[in-house]
Amino acid sequence: MLKNVGEAYVFNVSYENPEIFFQEDFERLSLTQMGWRFSETGRGDYNFTVVHENGNRLLRVVVERSESSRWLYACWLNREIYLPSNLNVRLSFYLNASDVYAPNTIAMSIFDIGGQRRLTFATPSVFYSNQSGVVELQNNFGNFSFSVSEIWELHFGEPLPNRIVLELAAVNVDNDSSTVTYFDDITITADQ
Repeated sequence: MLKNVGEAYVFNVSYENPEIFFQEDFERLSLTQMGWRFSETGRGDYNFTVVHENGNRLLRVVVERSESSRWLYACWLNREIYLPSNLNVRLSFYLNASDVYAPNTIAMSIFDIGGQRRLTFATPSVFYSNQSGVVELQNNFGNFSFSVSEIWELHFGEPLPNRIVLELAAVNVDNDSSTVTYFDDITITADQ
């Protein structure tokens, strides 16, 4: 995306790598200029900052529940993504949540535009336990890659929709510690 004005977006279509349908490396523009929307629930403080580390720009997310919040504080960024049909879609991303301890959690989700069906890739926490469509990450740090099309079809018995929402979420349940994480290289690829 080159620019957005209100609800209008201007894209530069490049065929350097036609398998890539979405890529966010936090190297260009601001989060809102790139189409990300913010929401929150509960009471607390948050900070979304693009930081430089080892020559890369990463999204640093800090979330802390207020003592006056009854149960949790969560905030998330999301944005719509459009995909051609009949593709094998993969989601890849870098996550450093090495300082996040349960019950606090970090999640990346893909859901249909109506929010009725959701796949969530999350760090271990009681927050997501016993929920359908949740893939628990085996590590809080590293590069991850998942065949979203296969997992979606397994859970919902139908193909991944062409119009999806990608969401990054941070949840802070334990107000003794902040939830701090880093995201980078979020990529959605597809092949026929």
